[in-house]
Amino acid sequence: MDEAQEISQVANLVMSIMTQDEAGSSPLPTGKYMPERLLDVRVDGNGRKSYLVKWFGYPREESTWEEQNTLSCHYMMQEIEERKQRMVNNIDRPFHNRFVTGRPTGFDKGYTPELILGASEKGGEIFFLVKWKGVFEADLVPRIIANELCPQLVIEFYEERLRWSTPQEEEEEIIDVVTIEDDEEDGK
Repeated sequence: MDEAQEISQVANLVMSIMTQDEAGSSPLPTGKYMPERLLDVRVDGNGRKSYLVKWFGYPREESTWEEQNTLSCHYMMQEIEERKQRMVNNIDRPFHNRFVTGRPTGFDKGYTPELILGASEKGGEIFFLVKWKGVFEADLVPRIIANELCPQLVIEFYEERLRWSTPQEEEEEIIDVVTIEDDEEDGK
């Protein structure tokens, strides 16, 4: 499928969504899946590319990794690769982790971040301990770099540790100290 056909297919989908009847019928036939957006790209040990696909009509949590040869959205593949390359090229090099730790990080090696394991502060700067997909390795990455290259992981890290409380809950947590006098003292 060439680029013109892909654009036509997307345009037809958009038109079908816009003209969708009020009964709530799906614009895609049953069993058909269409990529809404490519979220990430990775290369396995054999050099095969896979893309994290956000499917049209499905929540982000149901995104799946699909091999390059199973997808026909070439313009999306090119876009995600260009965006990822721009992100890597736009890193402000004086702040890059290799200058802080003296060695390259997973970002320098082309790894994809999987999870933020923890955070630390050193010299007034916050660092995240980042675990990489597919390797048994973690690196300390400055907050500035993590915010730029893996913002969703940073948000998830903070959300997991954020605790909301209502004014009522705060009042319940207040502990009053009450002195109980002995019975002997009462009897006197």
